[in-house]
Amino acid sequence: MEINKLADTITKELENYSQEFTDKLKVDTEAIAKECAEELKQTSPVSKKAGSKKYAKGWTVKKAYESKFGIRFRVLNKNKPQLTHLLEFGHAKVGGGRVEARPHIKKAEENAKEKLLNKIKEN
Repeated sequence: MEINKLADTITKELENYSQEFTDKLKVDTEAIAKECAEELKQTSPVSKKAGSKKYAKGWTVKKAYESKFGIRFRVLNKNKPQLTHLLEFGHAKVGGGRVEARPHIKKAEENAKEKLLNKIKEN
């Protein structure tokens, strides 16, 4: 085999491996995003007054971007998006004082990052 053909063959095989790895990672990323949304459904605060779980039930996953080499998902609350920041970080009351923060998003985000990093290390 000629040196040029060997180099071309090696390059082609590396590209194939890279694409296979990317495709598997895309599938893993989607699964982890869905797991993150499920975790948020379980750990989101529930209204004490109404006992409503509308906020908790609103977590979903939306594909934000996809190319040959990558993919991005957004985990978002479709029912009460305006509450995410207020609940996570707390907020000022109309009559004065503050409502205490009820962090739940950061923990789910950190868990998802850790899971994705572990999947990358496995492959």
